[in-house]
Amino acid sequence: MQVLYQDHRTALTTGNSMEGKVCRALLADTILSGNAETLLKQAMIMANPISSRQLRSDADIPRQSTAGQVNSLSEDGTNCYYKTGYNQIISEYQKKGIIEQNAVHRLKTWVKEDRYLNRNTPEYKQILQHIRPEGTQSRSAAIRIKT
Repeated sequence: MQVLYQDHRTALTTGNSMEGKVCRALLADTILSGNAETLLKQAMIMANPISSRQLRSDADIPRQSTAGQVNSLSEDGTNCYYKTGYNQIISEYQKKGIIEQNAVHRLKTWVKEDRYLNRNTPEYKQILQHIRPEGTQSRSAAIRIKT
C-alpha cells in the first residue's frame, strides 16, 4: 500500500522514536505468537496517521512537528484511502493463505466499521499501554485522582 509521505512519517511504526521502536517490537511479538488477525489489526492502527495521532495524544507523547507538511487529503479522504488499502491487504493475505475465511470476514467488518480508529478496541488499548511513557497515567486516571 502506497501512502503519502507525511502519512508515512506520522505512522507509529516509522522512525527512530521510542514509540516507533516499541510498536515494531509489539508487532514482532505478535508475529511470533502466530496470530495473523491481531497482527493485521495492530498494523492497521499503527500505520494509520489518524489513529497514530490519537495514540500519541492519549499517551501524552508530544506532537511531532508538522512544519512544512502539506495535508493534501482531508481526514475523510485519508480514512477512505486507508480503508480501501486495508481491504486490499486483507484480500491479498487471504490469497496467500495467511488468513482464513472467517478471519477475512471479521477483519473486513472491522475495517468497514472503522474499528482501527476506535479507542476502545483491545488492540488500541494494548498499543497505548506499550507506548505510554513509564510513570505516566492516562488523562482519565489523572482526572479521577484529582477529584
